[in-house]
Amino acid sequence: MDDDPRRFSWLDLALVFAVGIGLANSAVADVLARGPARLGMSEMASASVAWALINGTQLAVGLAVVHHRFGAIRRPLRLTRPGRRQVAAGAGWGVAKAVATLVLVVVLPAALVEGGGGEGGYPAGSLLAQFTFAFAFGAVVSPCYEELLYRGIFYQGLAARMPAVAAIGLSASFFAVAHLPRVFNTVSALLAGLLFAWLLHRYRNLWVPIVAHAVSNGSLVVLAFVAEAG
Repeated sequence: MDDDPRRFSWLDLALVFAVGIGLANSAVADVLARGPARLGMSEMASASVAWALINGTQLAVGLAVVHHRFGAIRRPLRLTRPGRRQVAAGAGWGVAKAVATLVLVVVLPAALVEGGGGEGGYPAGSLLAQFTFAFAFGAVVSPCYEELLYRGIFYQGLAARMPAVAAIGLSASFFAVAHLPRVFNTVSALLAGLLFAWLLHRYRNLWVPIVAHAVSNGSLVVLAFVAEAG
């Protein structure tokens, strides 16, 4: 996109933010889960179908916006094949973000930390089933659709109009707002938004923040369930 005069429109940015914040909540998931539940599916299976529909829709809308604006997907999103150093950088910063999140757990008052984690908690099921659900949506699906919407489109749309520092801060603020009203998640999302947007600016490759996001979320999910199992 460096030599491409086209850029995401304000309507594009508004659309992806509306899709990001409007669909990714437990109220929508509960409504969508009613259909599978009526077919006799378990709560875990119903919730999985609901969140797959939500996240699939978010990905589809994001990709449609990119293709409509540029007639391509990979280049505008900077989805080029990452080198080993880029993957290593993403993994390293992901670990750092996970550590920062754990520090928040210690520093913030318990009342603010309570309720943090996955949207709406986890569906009823065995510990293994809940871990699989949390890891799949938290460490695999979420990094893909959130980085596509909030960094690939939203941040880059802002960065085409203002200095990178301002675009990083503003996109991170919107990312934090999308995680309201839980204080812990909002503060953690602000830090994540700053880091992941900076990684895209620094490495010019969306895979770097995707890897960082996946490693951070995956590490936290594993630690949470190890503690639960213990």
